[in-house]
Amino acid sequence: MKPQTERWLRMADYDLDFAGLCFRQEVYVYCVFFCHLALEKLLKAIVLEELGLEEPPYIHNLSGLSEIAGLELPEEYAVFLKDLTPYGVTARYPETPDIYNSDFGDVVLNGAR
Repeated sequence: MKPQTERWLRMADYDLDFAGLCFRQEVYVYCVFFCHLALEKLLKAIVLEELGLEEPPYIHNLSGLSEIAGLELPEEYAVFLKDLTPYGVTARYPETPDIYNSDFGDVVLNGAR
């Protein structure tokens, strides 16, 4: 495995751990954001490794990254990535919707794991 792939995977693990901490602290918007970030970094690591790139593409779309990586995901995973993408982006802005609650955070965290 290439060193840059390993770095991206380590950061993905770190972000997923932090998402769990955010969930336990009831900071659900950042739980969702860091789940998205962890999956984004995992997918970018796959892209780096599978395509032999030096840098991953500069996109945040999880479905797009899985397509670039050439992954054939089970339908439920593909739907999860597609559905999560907009919430990871809106979590970056102060106008975040009220959906970032315990129930939603739990679904996203378990899905990301």
